[in-house]
Amino acid sequence: MKQIIYRLGKVLLVLVPVAAVLAASIYLVTHKPGPSQKQTTEAVQTLRVISAPVVDLVSRAEGYGVAEPVQVWEAVAEVRGRVTATHPNLQPGQLIKKDSLLVRIDPTEYRLAVSRPEATIAKTPWP
Repeated sequence: MKQIIYRLGKVLLVLVPVAAVLAASIYLVTHKPGPSQKQTTEAVQTLRVISAPVVDLVSRAEGYGVAEPVQVWEAVAEVRGRVTATHPNLQPGQLIKKDSLLVRIDPTEYRLAVSRPEATIAKTPWP
């Protein structure tokens, strides 16, 4: 009988703390509060509007000293061909309207470059 009580005591010394930790873990997990949530509000921007009348204006700039451009653009041709036409204002310092045709290139070489692979595909027998 003493041995049974002794063994039962050893088993209880291990099982009671394990059961207590397990019960405490279950309690803490089930009663854990959810994450706090912040109410988001949209940022409101104040806007002031001023009516601007449409006027004809001729821009003019006066300056003294050496003027240098802020940005220099050097174009590299990506297509081959002869230039057949250019915009009349295509000169340094001139302004050109948006979407204007700057340079017209003869499309003959481009058409030949496209027709060569098409001809190769056309003469290749398909299985």
